[in-house]
Amino acid sequence: MWYDVVSAISNLVMAAFAVIAGIYAKGQYDEAKQQRELALRQEQEERRKEAKQDELALQEQQQHERELAEARNRTLFLDRQREIAHVEAFAVKNGGNYAVELSVPTEASIYEVRVWAQWPDEDFSYGNATGNRDSSRNGNPHVAPGKKTSWRMIRPGNWRVDTTEKRFPWTQPERINGDASAWKPVYADMRHEVVELEFTDCYGNKWRRCYGRNKEGQYVQSFVLIAAKEPELADYVEA
Repeated sequence: MWYDVVSAISNLVMAAFAVIAGIYAKGQYDEAKQQRELALRQEQEERRKEAKQDELALQEQQQHERELAEARNRTLFLDRQREIAHVEAFAVKNGGNYAVELSVPTEASIYEVRVWAQWPDEDFSYGNATGNRDSSRNGNPHVAPGKKTSWRMIRPGNWRVDTTEKRFPWTQPERINGDASAWKPVYADMRHEVVELEFTDCYGNKWRRCYGRNKEGQYVQSFVLIAAKEPELADYVEA
């Protein structure tokens, strides 16, 4: 009898120890699992932070490269503009004769040159050149050398263009030499004034200089890039 009691107690103790061991083992397992999950979350968070830092670093690098490219392009634009900044066209007078003078103080030639000017029809002997007016421009000015033509190239220097009695309303540009002092710029004659000049520089970029007056009647001008062959200047093109 006592043997059975002792055996039963022993079995109960062993069962209790087994339960306790099971609980402890489960606790250890759960703790290890939680630690693994925590370590995994920490690793994922670190990777996320690293990826975010890499993304920010890449964005900063790209922004820096864009700023450098914009600065280079801006410098190139200003250099190109500076090279031809003093190319001008304006009306000149010698006694009762009027003409257009082209000033090209550059190292290289300019190309595809056209000039628009307010000019009296009666100054043109060839049919008053009424067909040479350009209605697409404000004020319907005359255009030289013609509505559908341009001077292919003009070399550096000063050149004069006159009205003509021949088939074409304007002469070809003639280099100004010894008689330069006889021709004086016209400042206040609105019947004889250049209103626009277009030309292409030696790099293939096309420029437009506009002359005019504001609402107060004051003389103003603009000088803009209207087409760029060099891709670096594309952002500076104005319609």
